[in-house]
Amino acid sequence: MSEIVFTCECGKVYKFNRRFSGRASRCIICKRDYVVPLVSEQINQTVPVGNVSEEVDISVLSADLPFFSSGSSDEYDAIHEINSGINPVVDISSKKTPDVTKLERIGKYEIREKIGSGGMGTVFHAWDTQLQRNVTIKTLNKKNRRNKHYKERFINEARITGKLVHSGIIPIYSLDHDDQGEPYYVMRLLEGQTFEQLVSQYHNLKGPSHTPEELRRLIRHFINACQTISYAHDHHIVHRDIKPSNIMLSGYGETIILDWGLAKIIATESNNDSKNNNSDNNFDQEIDNDLETEEQTFDLTLAGGRVGTLGFQSPEYLRDGNSRTSDDIYALGVTLYVLLSNKLPYKVSRDHRGIFDLLMTPPRLPHWDNPHVSRSLSAICLCAFAFDKTKRYSSVSHLAADLQHWLDGDAVSVYRMNWKERIELLIQKNALLIGAIVVAFGLGIFLTRLFSGQ
Repeated sequence: MSEIVFTCECGKVYKFNRRFSGRASRCIICKRDYVVPLVSEQINQTVPVGNVSEEVDISVLSADLPFFSSGSSDEYDAIHEINSGINPVVDISSKKTPDVTKLERIGKYEIREKIGSGGMGTVFHAWDTQLQRNVTIKTLNKKNRRNKHYKERFINEARITGKLVHSGIIPIYSLDHDDQGEPYYVMRLLEGQTFEQLVSQYHNLKGPSHTPEELRRLIRHFINACQTISYAHDHHIVHRDIKPSNIMLSGYGETIILDWGLAKIIATESNNDSKNNNSDNNFDQEIDNDLETEEQTFDLTLAGGRVGTLGFQSPEYLRDGNSRTSDDIYALGVTLYVLLSNKLPYKVSRDHRGIFDLLMTPPRLPHWDNPHVSRSLSAICLCAFAFDKTKRYSSVSHLAADLQHWLDGDAVSVYRMNWKERIELLIQKNALLIGAIVVAFGLGIFLTRLFSGQ
């Protein structure tokens, strides 16, 4: 169901699904860039009468978007083919839609509307008839229900996410099976925007929102995302699919990490639990190995049987396929680069030809493209996704700490300032004190001259 109607200046009318609200696009007629209006901006607007185009799919959004300007259209298609996984974000004021004519109820949950469908699952906005609250329900797509590997991956997603109790992770309320024996799980319903949408707005509006303070606000939320991933790492779980579309800022200011469908347990938590956790590792590895041999699993894997998203995979993971915490650090670094520069650092092809030579080449520095980015912030970003993992941040918490130092106006661990920058930093941190000294000095001179003149 289309929710957003937008009329370009040239008169072309587009009808967008609400999940594209806030994203940048380009008119196919006049080639103007614009941002798809937010759902809230459509409430009091009258739908124009006329020849409205068909519902816009992801392929209609321009392949020349600044967000992916560093790559080819093939790269854009590949990324968005994987990014089509739906996050549980919805306007809870909406009513039932024609999308749910066949599926009206799952257990005690009354289906209100279909939020969207990704490569593995379908997400619905539902009403819990017992607790009287809005929830999100995720079910396995019909085409995947006959594949035991997809079922295992689906259940594994709920199980791993359920182990993580953190304000930056969507809580799982329950995991159950419907009347046909198909698995589904229930989680909190969220409202908000993804980082992909926020970054697009920050860079494309070029208006009041494109300010140093807005960048600092985004960095603060990025630090919160780092802290959530650090929590997962402390529990021996790697996300394996960190990207701007999987980080969301809720309507209440929370920073949420979405889509733990590719998450994996990488180490035992204790000697007492070693047996159980080793079985978890074997379970995850078996699923990965089986999925790599499937012919129609491009939504979960890329060339060479690697899970994740094109452009956000670490060199060491591309080389050997083993998951590590350094993979998430690399993906966070690329995400930070996108936040600062509005583009991916490298043009990565689907077949990964020459990928290692490419990744060894330093990318364009973010402060060259964004005047609000300092050299020290650029250094933090490039250190996070360094080709050599030994030169990368040793932990996500170390990355978050350096970003916090930058916000506080302190020196960071990965950049040595020159004398000019040190003076500027000293002035910035002691602006009030220096201002008071200057005023006092000026007042002293004034009084001296005044009394000497008498």
